[in-house]
Amino acid sequence: MFFRYFTIMAQRCPYLSTTAKSILLPDHVLHHFSAKAYQKENSNQIRYKIFRAHNQYLERLDAASKQYGINLSINNAHHKMALLFDSKIIPPFYLNKKGQIDAFDRRKNTNNQGYQYIQLPSIEIGSRRALPLDQVRLFLM
Repeated sequence: MFFRYFTIMAQRCPYLSTTAKSILLPDHVLHHFSAKAYQKENSNQIRYKIFRAHNQYLERLDAASKQYGINLSINNAHHKMALLFDSKIIPPFYLNKKGQIDAFDRRKNTNNQGYQYIQLPSIEIGSRRALPLDQVRLFLM
């Protein structure tokens, strides 16, 4: 069951858009596999939604482990799993932008001293026929 935890959570998550679910999940487990025909999001928005969802799933695991006294730490020479659940960790600036996470390409500088990060443009995923959300809401009211 635990091996399918993220898949099960993504399937049932009410906060993940159908477009984000279509990226995360295989076609045979999608509830609504044709949603990309009338919805559209860009890759930065989808990246943000998936990142937030995964963090929520990990927080849920952390809360359950504390509630039931389950030791989730996996100690090896390099990492301790308990660090995944450290609430004192402050995410880097590029993960704190509300509603999107930009992608960057890391390129070596021409003089071989360090790297530079080039922001990549987002990619539109879905249909060009997507209706504005407010129009859909008005129609359904």
